[in-house]
Formats: sequence, C-alpha cells, structure tokens
Amino acid sequence: MGKKGGPLRHRPVQNILKGLVPPVRSIKKLGLLGMSCFLILMNQAWSAQSRKSVSLFGHPCTMVGPVSMTVLDQVHALTPGSIFPVESPDQVARAVTTLNANPTIPEAFKSYRSKLKSHLQSLDTFFQASKEASEKNDAKVFMNGVHKHILRNKKTLVEKSAFLAQKLPAKERTQKIVDLLEVYKESIEPNPEPEFHRALKEMKIRYDCDFDQIRDHGGDPAEEEEPTEAED
Repeated sequence: MGKKGGPLRHRPVQNILKGLVPPVRSIKKLGLLGMSCFLILMNQAWSAQSRKSVSLFGHPCTMVGPVSMTVLDQVHALTPGSIFPVESPDQVARAVTTLNANPTIPEAFKSYRSKLKSHLQSLDTFFQASKEASEKNDAKVFMNGVHKHILRNKKTLVEKSAFLAQKLPAKERTQKIVDLLEVYKESIEPNPEPEFHRALKEMKIRYDCDFDQIRDHGGDPAEEEEPTEAED
C-alpha cells in the first residue's frame, strides 16, 4: 500500500501540492517584480507628457498632454481664451484673423473649429447689418441681412431691432445695439466652447492653473516651465 506507485490517496497531501504551489518567497518576488514594472510604465507615461507654459485668460498655466508640442501649439492657438470676447467689429475681425491663421488642428477639434467659424460669421454679419440699418434708418435692412443666421427668436429680434428705424442720439443707439446683440447671440449658432472642452478631454490634454495661488500673490505670474515634448 505504501510502495511507490501505490494509490494516490496514500501519498501525503503536502507532497502533491508541493509541485503546484510556488514557494512564498517566489510569490513575494513576483509581486515586487510586478510592482517594479508598473512603476516603470507609470514613469514612462509621465515622461511622455508634453508640457508647455501658456497664458490662459491672462493667467500663467501649464498645458499638459500625451501629444507633441506642435499639437499643443495648434490647440492653444484656438482656445476660447484666444478668440473671445467678440463684442465689437474689431474683436470679431481679430478673432477671424486668428482662426484663419491656424487652419491645422487635430481631428478631435475640427467640429469646434467649424462651429466657431460659423459663430464668428454670424457675429460679423450682425455688425455689418446693424451698421447699414442705422445709416439708412431701416430696421428691415437689419433683418434681411441676418435672417440666414437666425435659428430662433425671430419675432423677438424684429421687435428689438425696431429702434434702427428711428433717429436716436448716438449713445442711446449704441446701447440699444449692445442689447440687441445679446438677443441675437441667443438666436444663432451658440458659442462652441463646450466642443473645445470635449475635445480636450478626448485627447487627454489639460490646462493646469492655480487661480487661487495667483489671486493670493496679487496676480504675479509663476515661474515659467521649460517646454518638454512627448517622445514619439
């Protein structure tokens, strides 16, 4: 019964398991090896992040992402902070110039760029049409000029633009045009800024800004960080 080749049930259980379960020391070594590999991979992922010092709404920030410096430049050139505000003909012209000067942008941002172009065209039309209507004292000139951009609130716009047919003091007319612009913005293709933020998230690009620290130091800019580029 106890001879070699006897029934398996007569062999000590620990002898059977000996060849199946690695020693505890081996398990510990394997765990340490796995942790080391994980840390190496994390370090590589961190070092693959490009970093670029930028200004966002007048504040020093660091732009970070697993892309090349060229891509960071392309994205930041069309950030909403580089385009807006657009509350006057001059500001619209500046924004259009910025847009046209940066035709190349990653695929994730193309929807944003397209909607931004449409939004700026709508605003440019507003200023041209309101100026012409003011010169002719004819509100219909305004509505005829902007009608192709109107998506909603047409009746409200007709009512709010009626003053363009009147002869008003320059200051009063200017204020009414400002008020009309706010209604107009609610009637056209909206500001596409949310598209920009969705694309940032998709490409894992972020802006690191400590606005609280900036306020605490009276707006003094932080030390600029040397640009570093992700390895290909």
